[in-house]
Amino acid sequence: MNLQEALAKITELQHLIGVYEELSDHLEQFLPSDLGESEAELILEGSFESAVSADVIDCVLQELQAKKAEAENQLIDLHKMRVTSGQTKKNSTTAKKPTTAKSKKK
Repeated sequence: MNLQEALAKITELQHLIGVYEELSDHLEQFLPSDLGESEAELILEGSFESAVSADVIDCVLQELQAKKAEAENQLIDLHKMRVTSGQTKKNSTTAKKPTTAKSKKK
């Protein structure tokens, strides 16, 4: 993966995370709060019961959170990469031992 591809992927992941957050914020208004009922009711036409239950909304929110976490992990992995000669490579996690030169005594 070259630098341009890495930057495009980083931007894509940042946008995905932002959209997941916006969707979650929007859906949360349809969940009951600690103070009682929800602020609004989500209505979907064309189903037997048009009012969407809090359980369904909560399920969708959990799926969004899982997708967001997956995108965040991919973003972290991309940030760990380094650029070398126009290509990105994963940083090695193994530390090299420093070599010490021993002088010979006569």
